[in-house]
Amino acid sequence: MRVRATAAAAAEAARAHDADHARAAERAYFAQRCPSTVRALVRQESTRSTEGVTDAEEVFDRFRAQRETAKRLNYLQVL
Repeated sequence: MRVRATAAAAAEAARAHDADHARAAERAYFAQRCPSTVRALVRQESTRSTEGVTDAEEVFDRFRAQRETAKRLNYLQVL
């Protein structure tokens, strides 16, 4: 029983390490591939998404802004 628990814990630690490594590699790739303006757009969009929205017009404005941001990101990635 103890051996199985140790093996399960070791496997979970290995998966966590691999996930951390994959995220770090993805961040490095993104930083290398995309210019600072793209990263600024992503930061701006992520800070917007944390604010609460109550009015229907605000929801529509946010949706439109997110769609525009997605278009700009796609355009910049093609360059």
